[in-house]
Amino acid sequence: MEKMLEREEKQGKRCVVGGAPRESSPPLHGGMEECVRLLQGGSDEEKFAGLMLVPKVAQSDKLEDVRRIYNALGLTFICRLLLSQGDEDTVLLYQCVALQVLGVFCAAQEVWPDLRQDKQFMKITPHLSRCLNNSTHPAMESLLTALLCWSSFEDSREILCDKDVPVRLTELIKTSQDKEGKERLFAVLDHLMDPSRFPQSAMKVLKGLSDIFGHNMGMEKIDALPRINVLLSCSEPQFCSLLVGDGQIQPWQENIREGLLELLRNRLGGVYRSSIFMAALHMFGQLGERWAFPKELERDGAPDGKFLQLLLGFAKLDLRERLEAKVKPEDNQQIVPMVLALVEKIIHMLGESLDEEEEGQGGKGGDLYRIRNMDVQRLLYMKADFEESVKAVFWYLDEMVESNKFEDPLLIPMARLLGLWFLEVDSDEFDEHFCSTLPVLCHFPPRRGSVRIRALHYLLPCLTEMVTRDKVMDTFVRYNGHVSTAQMLLEALEEDEKVAEDLDDVSLTDRCSAGVTLLSRVFGFRPDAVASSPVAFNELVCHLSEQAELACGSVGHEEEEEAGVAILFISLAFQVWRGVKEVGEKTFLGAEFGYCKLLAAHLLPWSQFHLGSLCMLSAVEAAKVHPRLRASMREAGMLQVLEREEEEGGEGIKDKGAWKQLREVLRREEGGEERGKEGVVMKKAERRGVQEDLSQRAPASQPQFPRIDWDAELYDLNEDAVWAGRKEKLEKLMKEMEEAGVEWPKEGILDDLD
Repeated sequence: MEKMLEREEKQGKRCVVGGAPRESSPPLHGGMEECVRLLQGGSDEEKFAGLMLVPKVAQSDKLEDVRRIYNALGLTFICRLLLSQGDEDTVLLYQCVALQVLGVFCAAQEVWPDLRQDKQFMKITPHLSRCLNNSTHPAMESLLTALLCWSSFEDSREILCDKDVPVRLTELIKTSQDKEGKERLFAVLDHLMDPSRFPQSAMKVLKGLSDIFGHNMGMEKIDALPRINVLLSCSEPQFCSLLVGDGQIQPWQENIREGLLELLRNRLGGVYRSSIFMAALHMFGQLGERWAFPKELERDGAPDGKFLQLLLGFAKLDLRERLEAKVKPEDNQQIVPMVLALVEKIIHMLGESLDEEEEGQGGKGGDLYRIRNMDVQRLLYMKADFEESVKAVFWYLDEMVESNKFEDPLLIPMARLLGLWFLEVDSDEFDEHFCSTLPVLCHFPPRRGSVRIRALHYLLPCLTEMVTRDKVMDTFVRYNGHVSTAQMLLEALEEDEKVAEDLDDVSLTDRCSAGVTLLSRVFGFRPDAVASSPVAFNELVCHLSEQAELACGSVGHEEEEEAGVAILFISLAFQVWRGVKEVGEKTFLGAEFGYCKLLAAHLLPWSQFHLGSLCMLSAVEAAKVHPRLRASMREAGMLQVLEREEEEGGEGIKDKGAWKQLREVLRREEGGEERGKEGVVMKKAERRGVQEDLSQRAPASQPQFPRIDWDAELYDLNEDAVWAGRKEKLEKLMKEMEEAGVEWPKEGILDDLD
């Protein structure tokens, strides 16, 4: 700039400020006092001379000097310099002088509020963007310092984004060879990346950064990655729609994939690896598997899976390093959930079965390899990496069990991964590891604040299948997993609100149905498990009554799948009440009539379904031991429905045995259960022509035998295998009674079983 000034003086040109001709400026000399005196002078020549002294006498680290100069000058004269007209050299000269002074002011952040309060601040903003168009501007360093200040305020930031300053910055980053200059460019860009407010501008920046990331080598690639992550993490709908575009993979998306692949090949670790994982996770979330594979295919048309394999391999290493270390890294709580989510996302892409591809459904036992044409050896390596990742999770959970540590922020992402991986494997080793960690996974810590998602929630489908295995059932019940499930459902029912972003698309009824299915299966195998917490289970079915009513009102009766939720809720209630009675708990919470009313109203259509038959059997077992429940059933009109259907022949009923059992139970007299049983025995005896009480035929001195529950033995059977078992049992009992001298009406009893 000094050379430019010397050239101006030699040519005898007069200074033109704001278009007004002036005499030549006085010679440049003097210190701070002289500079301030000139800036406060009345003529443009004095002010201009003072400006020339500012870079020499002012030091940005001395706030007092900077404030003194700013108070003497303000921004008015600088604005006039930036607005000056003339030939190219003169305009450039005035720009340089103005920008150098602004650079001094803006180097001290404490002065920024004062600058913003100046009336000329907003007028200067568009002229800064105009200066940036000159990539070789002599005052580029001062310009970037000024832009750093201007981009820190919302109103001026909006003008800069409208002028495409962020896009211009990315272009300068590509061409700049100065390390410090690139750092300044990135610093200004950080202030201007606001995808929620300026989605169009942010999208242009992302494309520019992806070009830098995909093609440049060195620190530019490293510096661009965290900025790319900032933009990709934006959830603003308009910006997300720009990210996805028309659904086709765009060049900028391929650039990001290739850049990540290059960094993975360089085996970067630490924060760089974490940034790689974050970018991949964001891209998977937006574009899925389309982004994971390049357009170009390997030989024989097999998709190139190098990127996925490398990504999964480093994710496995990261998990093992972090979870198996004796001294855990301090940032585990921030990094591990992200890595687990990445592994989970890759499983989702590769782990869906062929049925899911073709029919939109999937299930356990499906082919692990969705990409069927990918290299088999590569897929086997990836499967091994999945298994190593899961082992690292089990390692961490085992340490928690050994140290009696039951609360950890990592439990939820770990439970998500275990629940998903269970759908892809079926091995005794997994079952063994899973059982050893159930004490931690089933623990139910006290609630703090609002309702939150529990780790157990993500294991419900997994546990529902695994509790059919004796060892898993024993461990699950021993560590009160069923109690924790009930408490988790109670939390959701009491709050009746969304408990996590992951569940925003899942209704309260659907969330409860998974837990109810698990509890129904547990109580089906272990009715006595209710003894662990009868009050909690009784309270749960009371709260579920409203959801059961809603489900009954919203489903059709033609499809079992639609009615399944309501049937499950009602069935669980009867299972719980059966267990509550067995452990001596006699208090109902007032929900039994509502359940009986719902069952009576839907008894006939549900009888066609297998689930409906199971629900009926649960009602029978509960009614046998609960007089109050029988009374509620009769009051709800259930007996009338059963008798009417008996008269009509019961066509369309899948399990007539269950109907018959329930009908006989409800016909019992209110005087007591024993009289009811004797009445049934006498009716059968009369039908066979036996006119005397069979119980009187055994002499008092002879040994007594267990009383047969005729309801159960003769009325609840409708499957061939069960009929055969009951027949064998009765034959054995009759033989023992004959040996003891007890007379028995042999004819007719076994004939009914044949």
